[in-house]
Amino acid sequence: MTVNIVFANDDYPLLLPPKDYLSDSTTIISSLYQLKDMDDAYRGFFIFHNLSVKKPGQYRFYFSLFEIMTEKIQNRKNIVSNTFTVYTAKEYPGPLESTLLSRLFSNQGIKRLHIHYNGTLKNKNKKRYLNIHTHMYIMVYVSLIN
Repeated sequence: MTVNIVFANDDYPLLLPPKDYLSDSTTIISSLYQLKDMDDAYRGFFIFHNLSVKKPGQYRFYFSLFEIMTEKIQNRKNIVSNTFTVYTAKEYPGPLESTLLSRLFSNQGIKRLHIHYNGTLKNKNKKRYLNIHTHMYIMVYVSLIN
C-alpha cells in the first residue's frame, strides 16, 4: 500500500507532490502486517511510520492498494482518510494519547511505534517523559475476509 497527500476540501482529490508536502523521512510504502487486534483475532494492517507534513493546513491521506502479479502491478483500491489539521509549531496543541491498538501493535513487536501516555512519549531507556511533536502513525486495517 502507498500513501500520498491531498487537500481536504477537494471533491476530486489531486495528489500533491510529496517532496513539497511530506517530510523527507516519511515512509510512503507499507507492507501488510498480520497482527492481533483488540478482539485477539489476526487481521491484516498496513502501518506507515513517521508520516510528517511540512506545511500547515487541512489535508487528507490518499491510500492506494496494489497487487503485484507476475507480469504487472494492478491498483486494487483507493481510499481517502478523514480530514486532519497540520499546525504551525506555535499553534501545535501537543500529541494525543496513543490508542489501545497502537499499544497492542507495539507489544507485538512493531518497531518505531512511539507510544504516548497522557500526551507525552515515554522513553523506556531513560525512564523519563519527552514531548514529541513530529511523528504521526497511520494504521490501515484491511479485512482478510473476501
